[in-house]
Amino acid sequence: MAEHFLFKASAIIMSATLLLYIPIWAIALNRNKLKIFDFICPFIPISVWFIMTAAGVGPKAHSNLIEIPLIMIITFFGCAHMMFSPYDRVRTLKGKLIVLSIVTTIAVILRIYLHISVK
Repeated sequence: MAEHFLFKASAIIMSATLLLYIPIWAIALNRNKLKIFDFICPFIPISVWFIMTAAGVGPKAHSNLIEIPLIMIITFFGCAHMMFSPYDRVRTLKGKLIVLSIVTTIAVILRIYLHISVK
């Protein structure tokens, strides 16, 4: 039952992530700032969250689904900053990997330590 729920949730969240990033990718494409890594980076933190959830890391309550919008918002701002940053060092691959690892670390911390109890 839990695997079925995770499969449905992952399909919905990956679709929502894709729809959320289409305008950013279009703007970056018009400004010639879009790289192939920019298509992959929004899906990495949420994928890490799903792997941790499927492995049983963190609390096992569906009330903790508040983590998903938080991760998506943080990833959205991180990836938008990577594409449109006025600093050239952030737009390099090394800068993008640093920002992506920070966002992924935040996703891991949220999964492990965010406990919301619903009674």
